[in-house]
Amino acid sequence: RNCWAWAVTYCNGCTRFEIMAKKSKGSIKSQNRRVAVDWNSLSQAQKFTRVFAIFKSITAGGADGSILGVNGSVNGVSTKLILDSLRVNGKVVCDIGAADGKFMVCSSLAGARQVVGVEFAENLGYKMVLEAVVQRMKLEYDIEFNLDWIGSAIEDFERVPGKPNCVYAYWNGMAPSTQNHVLEICARTSSVSSIAVFYNANWTSPDAVIESLNAFSDDKWVLRSTIQTRMYGSSAQHTAWVIDRIWVPRPLRN
Repeated sequence: RNCWAWAVTYCNGCTRFEIMAKKSKGSIKSQNRRVAVDWNSLSQAQKFTRVFAIFKSITAGGADGSILGVNGSVNGVSTKLILDSLRVNGKVVCDIGAADGKFMVCSSLAGARQVVGVEFAENLGYKMVLEAVVQRMKLEYDIEFNLDWIGSAIEDFERVPGKPNCVYAYWNGMAPSTQNHVLEICARTSSVSSIAVFYNANWTSPDAVIESLNAFSDDKWVLRSTIQTRMYGSSAQHTAWVIDRIWVPRPLRN
């Protein structure tokens, strides 16, 4: 009675997975009314946690088979802390290494007016996961998103795509040259006012990140916050830094 289900099948080489979602018996209309009230009663951190649960239910726990690169997401509470520090409300956000778009969805729920995600084109399955989550949240909660998942290597860009104000990069696992490129294009994209990146073996202090950013632009960069995060799933701890740009006035041209 009034059950619904959808399935998305994606083939990547020899890897095949299905994205499934099912709803229990009963009136969809009445369930939507009940869920909407529950959603509005949640705190933002609880909403993010719910988003992560929806992703998990859509992928039956994971859709990472035969992916290119390294996947990792901080949990919902950590995501909120980073978004609060980035001050994304009303801004354009870019997630470099977006994977299935968890941070993209949470950015939109935090008030970002547009969110761009960059991920390897070979990982198209992630985009399909994101589309399934967006469809489900529209159906259950009547929420609209303005998201653009771009399939490309970040090295293909000379500027951060989307002219964002805020950039998030969970770059652990990226090559050092890629991490350097991320900093370079952030510094050279004049719209970028804040970035969030993570401690790793290549970047052991925010001062090192700031030094690189300063070298790539005429502006100054300063540490706004240091955030202790936990990974979704493993609960491993990682340190995130949110760094702000201070624009240096340019001389007037005659």
